[in-house]
Amino acid sequence: MKKPVGILVIILVAAVSWIFFKNFQITGLAGLRVVPRTPVEGSPTTPLTERLAPLFPSTPDTNTTTASTTSVAPPPSTTVHRRQDANTPQGRTTIRVASFNLDSLTATKMRRVDALLADICRMFDVIALQGVQAQEDYIIPRLTELMNKQGGRDFDYLVGPRLGPPGYQQQYAFVYDQQAVMCDRPELYTIDDRDNLMVQEPLVAWFRTVRAPADKAFTFSLVNVSVEPEHAKL
Repeated sequence: MKKPVGILVIILVAAVSWIFFKNFQITGLAGLRVVPRTPVEGSPTTPLTERLAPLFPSTPDTNTTTASTTSVAPPPSTTVHRRQDANTPQGRTTIRVASFNLDSLTATKMRRVDALLADICRMFDVIALQGVQAQEDYIIPRLTELMNKQGGRDFDYLVGPRLGPPGYQQQYAFVYDQQAVMCDRPELYTIDDRDNLMVQEPLVAWFRTVRAPADKAFTFSLVNVSVEPEHAKL
């Protein structure tokens, strides 16, 4: 009984192979794919490739190259692009929020980086700043002035109290574009850290987008905090 079955299998394989090579040809080596042969007279109106499409998805022939499609890639551009301001569409509630640790910003350091810092901060609508260590009170107002000097924006600021142990006191601050958001100044507050778990207590502020009706505007709070990983306990 095994011999007739074996012969039947061989005949079936031969028949399938004949049908395959009658209807298809194999082209390309790097991009191997199956394409239909030229249809012969009297073939079915529906091409076999359409009936087999779920099994053989068509792919472009990567080996076919013509003069009309050949192109040379241009050399890499060496143009230096300026930083762009936040491009928040008018009438939309989309805003850009950033957090920036100024790493113990003092008046001396501010004089060296003020223009660059203003250029970076203008890229966003709301910026939470940490690490303001200067004893002078003009640092954040000066930064805001430089941000507004370039025109097109209307930045304002919120500054928290000096926090931390003697010799390591720092301030948190928020700088925000009034054309994008408004703040609830009376609601600005510092979290009461009664267990003294943090070096500087977080500063919290509330904002609302202004480019939408009040009942549909996005209202949110931001918690400004700086955590030293080596001292953090999870």
